[in-house]
Amino acid sequence: MSGSREASDNELSETQCKTKAIAESRMTRLAIAFSAAARHAQIKKKRIMKNLILAIVVIVISSVIIFSQESNPEERPSITFIIGEDQSESFFSLAKEYYLNNSEAQTDVFVDSCTSLLAVRDVLEQLGKERAQAWGQVNLVLHSNQWTGLSVPLKSGGERTNVESLFAAIQNEDFPAASDEVLDENTTMNFVSCGLGKNKDLLYALRLAFGGFDDQKPNINSSEDFVYFSYNERQQVTTRNLRPFFAFYKTAYKPADLHLRTQLQNRYPNVPIDWLSAMQTKQANATTNAFHTKFNVPIVWNVPLEVPAEQIEIESEFDKIEFIRSQKDLMETLEKFDIPIEKFRWQMKFTEKAGKAQVQIKGKSTVLCVLAEA
Repeated sequence: MSGSREASDNELSETQCKTKAIAESRMTRLAIAFSAAARHAQIKKKRIMKNLILAIVVIVISSVIIFSQESNPEERPSITFIIGEDQSESFFSLAKEYYLNNSEAQTDVFVDSCTSLLAVRDVLEQLGKERAQAWGQVNLVLHSNQWTGLSVPLKSGGERTNVESLFAAIQNEDFPAASDEVLDENTTMNFVSCGLGKNKDLLYALRLAFGGFDDQKPNINSSEDFVYFSYNERQQVTTRNLRPFFAFYKTAYKPADLHLRTQLQNRYPNVPIDWLSAMQTKQANATTNAFHTKFNVPIVWNVPLEVPAEQIEIESEFDKIEFIRSQKDLMETLEKFDIPIEKFRWQMKFTEKAGKAQVQIKGKSTVLCVLAEA
């Protein structure tokens, strides 16, 4: 009996073990299944998030593109002014050919009839309102230098435009700004002129003159180098910027070229230019890129006197220079010019108006300007 019961107990034990094993196997398969399901759900969730992020990115990019297309207005009109006539060189005639025939430089409108800045302002205002659109690019081709401003007057028949005359015209409302309908912060005015970029005060005055005192002022660009128009090997007019190198002397008292070469060597000791060759060359050619031009820098200064003119003793050139040195404001101007006082030819004229004596000081210096590739 005991053996039979023991056998039954063993059979039961084996059956329980098998049942337990089967249960454990099922639990394991369930665990594996749940784990796989969880991984699948996680992968699916990641795919959903990835697709969602991708959809958001596409929407954002599409919105940016749409916004960019909507925010880019119709291309604005452009205009070029040629303001001046050639005297000895062909600067303006070549500039006309360049802006009329060069496909990259051509503008919608070309004007060569203006003789003053005020005339330019009036044309911009009139044509801009006729087109019912503000200007995009405005080119103004004219002569200038960093010392005496623009060769173009404010009004036809007037003197050169400089900082003082332009600010005075703005203050006296003699130069009304263009309306925001024709010139605004998206307008760029390019002054194609020599060395004007170094006269920051004049550039600021031009921006105020054309744009006024609100936030709708145009952008003003101008090179610090010299602008040079010339024919290339295909007989097409091209433009490039040339770096200037200066020497000075009293007008009508030109020293020998050797002395001018020494002055240039002292001012620019590290520049490898054959100065004598450049002084003998008036335009760029196949053998040299360095050449020269000349122009005068005048200065006029009126000084009120506290004593009668006859009491001021100026008997020599030394006395004249010492009197000029005593004028603080004039000396500050000369310091900005960076032209030595002895490089001017000075003249003084004493006058008396309404019982008050004054002296007018006139100076003139000739600039030898050597130009080479920037």
